[in-house]
Amino acid sequence: MARLAPATPRRRDRLRTLHLQLGQEVIYLLMTIFALASLILALHATRPAAPTPVSDADAGRQISDLAERNSRLQLDVDALKLRETQLVEEIKKLNDRPPIIDLEERDGYKFESGDASLTAAFREKLTREKVPELIRYADTYKVNVIEVIGHTDEIPVGTRASNLDYLLIPFLRSGAGPEPTQPLQATDNAGLGMARAAAVARHLLADPGLKALNMQILPLSGAQVIDVRDSLSAGTGQKEDRNRRRIEIRVRRAN
Repeated sequence: MARLAPATPRRRDRLRTLHLQLGQEVIYLLMTIFALASLILALHATRPAAPTPVSDADAGRQISDLAERNSRLQLDVDALKLRETQLVEEIKKLNDRPPIIDLEERDGYKFESGDASLTAAFREKLTREKVPELIRYADTYKVNVIEVIGHTDEIPVGTRASNLDYLLIPFLRSGAGPEPTQPLQATDNAGLGMARAAAVARHLLADPGLKALNMQILPLSGAQVIDVRDSLSAGTGQKEDRNRRRIEIRVRRAN
């Protein structure tokens, strides 16, 4: 499932810049067209007038010079039109926000209760369905950062020790190597959301297609505080909710 990502201040600044550039290019285009029209009028004015005799050689040179200048201006007009088209397309891409991808339990992206390990089916589905989508977004929206956000429901994880302080960064840095023998273990939902996001991020970090694009892949935790409607949870739902147990993937440009 995909949703639209909100616009960022950096994106809005880029849009303002592109609109200014487009306005300048339009002004240059109008000025060039005006110059071209003036030359055409001047070309017509070189036709011999009865009161002022002009030699055939002089008239030929003037006409040749004006025709050359006319050709150069026409090339400038064509180049400005092409640039205008490019700016319009770039503005359109910036206005089009990259969709947000949700990996939901009901679609087969399921974790065991309290666990952050990826099943073989999860891995295969992620590679087959979502990696091509991310590669396509990277090209379409010119993004270079992937954020992987782990969300949980509000059921307490329980009393157990967390090893995230010691294993989280080595787990991510191990890349395409074998899975660590000691799995990530969280003591609360904030840690569990991070551990699950890290598991997905680690799998994406090892993908050759995303590696080739030099994408930055960052795990984050939304824990149990963000409801499915992108709102702050009321904190009254301490029950199983598979809609809230999800991984959210967002793509953006680096700051």
